[in-house]
Amino acid sequence: MLKRHAISRKVTGALVVATMAMSLAACGGSGTNGNTNTAGNEAGNTAESQQGGAAAQAETEAAVPAVDWTGKTINFYVTHSAGGDTDYYARLVAQNLEKQLNCNVVVTNVTGSNGAVCMSQYKDVPNEDGLNFICTNAGSMACNEASGITDFGYEAFEPVAVYGKQANQNIIVRADAPYNSFQEFVDFTSAQEHAGELNLGISTGGVAYFLTMVMEDYGCDFNIIDIGDNAERITSLLGGGCDATIVTYSLVKDYIEAGQLKTLCAIPKSNNEGNTLDVPSAADVIPNLIDDSVYACLAPKGTDPAYVQALNEAIQAATDTDEWKQTCNDYSYQSRYVLNVEDTIELLKAQRELVMSYSDLLQN
Repeated sequence: MLKRHAISRKVTGALVVATMAMSLAACGGSGTNGNTNTAGNEAGNTAESQQGGAAAQAETEAAVPAVDWTGKTINFYVTHSAGGDTDYYARLVAQNLEKQLNCNVVVTNVTGSNGAVCMSQYKDVPNEDGLNFICTNAGSMACNEASGITDFGYEAFEPVAVYGKQANQNIIVRADAPYNSFQEFVDFTSAQEHAGELNLGISTGGVAYFLTMVMEDYGCDFNIIDIGDNAERITSLLGGGCDATIVTYSLVKDYIEAGQLKTLCAIPKSNNEGNTLDVPSAADVIPNLIDDSVYACLAPKGTDPAYVQALNEAIQAATDTDEWKQTCNDYSYQSRYVLNVEDTIELLKAQRELVMSYSDLLQN
């Protein structure tokens, strides 16, 4: 068991030594020379200009790859363990892309330190062929940086796409817990006689940790246990390893309906448009308790923009189906939410700014 002040946060950023530098050749041919005095000179300059222009065009075309993944194998490295929502959406995108691109998409889970291990390992790997990508929970990425687990954020990658919103995080307890509302939960954990009594299972540095710090700043006092991903936290809660946890509702819906667990509240997003989950809001008690997590695909730094743009367009096309939209509603209680490259970067930037505003609190 670890209190927040005793948690080791730093993960070394360079787990992979291999790095690469990719550059796009840029050159241009001159036009005809406006100062020619003879037809011969003009013809010679024109021919030379045409040759130079053709060479420049050939060099530019060679620098920008023709993107065709047909029959190839794309690698998706997922930052969280199998069975969780980050893994679920990555695999769903992979399946749809296989149909869209007529290729293979291999999903590999590289877990540890709330996604920091995977992101440190693959952020700088060579990607000349545009086959390597990272799938993550963007909230975890921002929280890892803000809490000091990593010394980098989204800018250490080439953002490709946001392809979904996380279902509302819920504060979950066992069905026999003595509190039946979030207000009762806050009152219990804020009372001096119960200080540090409740074991709250989270993943250090992640979104759940960020939300925990907001609650502690409000006056709650937990005994924080660093357990791991959503799937691991649910297992711990069911087995009595912790008394409460924060996880996405879709992952515990069946346990709630079976009478094993209960939800005390949903933690809304700052922009809650598209949410269809009917659960009391945590913001009614603690207004600043918000969650802006989205699922994002990133490319290693230096990946050619042509691959980034092509995969973004493929993801947009692969998710523009009635089946995908229904899955978003059934699994995440959200409408379809897929962004182009530019909007993806803007959203990741805004989310980073929000979470970094709590960095002092997260690193105390």
